[in-house]
Amino acid sequence: MGASQTKVNQEVAKDQEEGFDFGDFASDSQSTDKSQKLTNLDVRTDARLKVSWSEYYRIYRQRIPYVIEHLFGINMSYYIATQIPNNLITFPERKLVKNGETDELKKLIFRGQIYIDDPIDSFAKHTLLHDAIVMNRDELFDFLLAQGANLMVRDANGYTPLLKAASIGRTEMVKKLVEKGVDPRHTDPFGNTPKDKANLYNRFEVVKYLQEAEGKISRGELQTVDWSDPTRIRRSGRFITRFDY
Repeated sequence: MGASQTKVNQEVAKDQEEGFDFGDFASDSQSTDKSQKLTNLDVRTDARLKVSWSEYYRIYRQRIPYVIEHLFGINMSYYIATQIPNNLITFPERKLVKNGETDELKKLIFRGQIYIDDPIDSFAKHTLLHDAIVMNRDELFDFLLAQGANLMVRDANGYTPLLKAASIGRTEMVKKLVEKGVDPRHTDPFGNTPKDKANLYNRFEVVKYLQEAEGKISRGELQTVDWSDPTRIRRSGRFITRFDY
């Protein structure tokens, strides 16, 4: 087998792993025009590169007002409200969460195509766990806990999964997070604990549970985990810049 055909086969294998189907490149017997196959392959490769750079451009263009706020202290809230697109759930993982396609998300994680603690959008920096809570996806939530997702990863606003769950009254999720070792006494950037957030939004069942949990921790009846341990977080660096937390 020549070097050209070896290159074709290697590229085909890679593309098939990524979900591309280039049947006409599968073997030399399917086509006698090797140069044409290589040309077509280069075109497909260029297309993938263009999509990648286009995605980066879109992300950073939409992050510019946040960067201006961060660096110069200029209030860009009006610009953000009027210029940032409304269709924020454009990232494929977020669409899968929204549509309840948990099996597809599991495949992405098991294949290593996304890291379990990665942000899945460039705005809120929600992880899969944040979105599972916000969109009330119990199956995905339980899966992420079982796979050892980091339960103290904060989004762009500094909110942990427990702060989110307490705020919107996801009582069972709150209980599972605390039972898995999340300290309910941690705070958001403004000094509010999950109990404070639950009280603010009249989530009284959550308030009662968190109050009891805090007492148990104080008495040594409930253990917490050090989630800041680097071995407990799995991230690829996606959507993280030096301007972020």
